[in-house]
Amino acid sequence: MATVHLTRAGSALTAAVLGAGVALVAATAQARVRGYPPELTATALIALLVVVLGLVLAIRYMRSRLQVTAEVRPDPHLAFRLFVLGKASVLGGSAVVGVYLALAAQRLSSQHGSADRHQLLLAAAGVVAGLLVAVAGAVLERSCRDPGGPPGPPVPQDESAWAPTVTGEVDGELPRIAVRPTP
Repeated sequence: MATVHLTRAGSALTAAVLGAGVALVAATAQARVRGYPPELTATALIALLVVVLGLVLAIRYMRSRLQVTAEVRPDPHLAFRLFVLGKASVLGGSAVVGVYLALAAQRLSSQHGSADRHQLLLAAAGVVAGLLVAVAGAVLERSCRDPGGPPGPPVPQDESAWAPTVTGEVDGELPRIAVRPTP
């Protein structure tokens, strides 16, 4: 079986920097074309909070399934899907933090007056909402680990010598993906 690792802090930081870069380019382009920077709305913040709520419900589900008994394990396919959702949430939440930080920085450097205070508050709330998504995603990733599962195969020193191969027959179930050395 292949081993999937938790999201590293460096990956989240890279997503935040990329999000900030994209936001600065897009906001600068809009400011040059329209004459004013993009307006932030509360709708995006509400959507982010709904995402956080969904992640919290997934965390509660996984923790309740793992705490019932050691004999009743959650569905491994569902656990893997929730793990990938957590990983995507960490990276997406980090990108959202970068976007809102870049928009806040652009607002601080602009000369538009009192309307900027409201936009700065929305940007600050967006940063907090992005952090909540990233943290909830990281907690979901960690809650999807199987504490009683067998350890995975050892990771080889030369990763180029290993390739994923599909093993087994498909009889109404998903095929198992194993990592074996290539000849």
